[in-house]
Amino acid sequence: MLTNAKILAQAQSDSTIISLCAGINIKQYIKQTRNGSLSAFKKLVECNSKAVPYLIKDLNNRDETVRFITMSVLSEIGVNAAPASRYLTASLNNPSKDLRFLTVHTLGKIGIGAKETVPALITALEDDNYDNYRIFGYMAISAIARIRGNLKYASANLIEALKLHVKYGGGQYAFSDSLIVSSLVQIGKDAVPVVITALQDKNDIVRYEAAGVLGQIGTAAKEALPELTNVFLNRKNVNYVRYKALQAINTISPDKNILSVVNIYKENFMLSPYYASGSRVGKVRKVTRNYLAAKPLVVCKVSIIRTLLPWKCPDEKLTENIEPQVDKKTDNPQPQKRL
Repeated sequence: MLTNAKILAQAQSDSTIISLCAGINIKQYIKQTRNGSLSAFKKLVECNSKAVPYLIKDLNNRDETVRFITMSVLSEIGVNAAPASRYLTASLNNPSKDLRFLTVHTLGKIGIGAKETVPALITALEDDNYDNYRIFGYMAISAIARIRGNLKYASANLIEALKLHVKYGGGQYAFSDSLIVSSLVQIGKDAVPVVITALQDKNDIVRYEAAGVLGQIGTAAKEALPELTNVFLNRKNVNYVRYKALQAINTISPDKNILSVVNIYKENFMLSPYYASGSRVGKVRKVTRNYLAAKPLVVCKVSIIRTLLPWKCPDEKLTENIEPQVDKKTDNPQPQKRL
């Protein structure tokens, strides 16, 4: 009798999903997502493959922001968004550098389901006009590797893309760092060994981002705990890197004593000096960022889109008024408190 009840409950649940994901509802979710509805965005992702045919239609929308939203949803759906792959390849030739970058990111997250796009990705990779700094190139290689199932090689190329992003302040891409981090987090455990090596990089920001990735991967990154501990204990590391490592340790292996330290310094380290110093953008983009922070796009209400598109959805705290303290000997911005 209990078994029959479970079967009935499952049938009712499936019926509800089918009803919620009827074509008329999906169209409504798409419209609501454009107006900044997080719940509508989540419903599109939950509708999974059922939403894909409707999302494909928006890949040719004249409004670039609409295409950003559409790709963001498709990337969250992942492998079941495979039917959209061949339509996405057209954006690899789009004049918008950011749109091309998001296209590669989305194809990588679709993964094995995007096999037919590999020739187009290789062509894009060989076009030197795309990226003077090769950030796009590494992302394209990573996407190809993910599509072919070689996650460790994909992770290695993502780390190289991250290093170049840091070195050139983002190069031609306004939000490449968030896409790189998102890709590494999605790969998960297979990315951990490569990300651990990045904790030993000479650049503070690379180490900071690596610690953040491991923290977001969570318990699957347990093998990183010894190296994260070394990063935290090493007083030669700048404070924001040490704090990020401590956050990651607590996320991977929660401990109330560690959490108490994290909370004590939370306000002081809310913004890393990397972002506060404006190293990601030039003066013109900083002014634009401030303007957008005052009048953000409606779609920026959706947290996933805000994460993927920080150039279009800047945090109101990331303004030109923030002046980090700088250690004149090292040129490293220093937080006020010491760990």
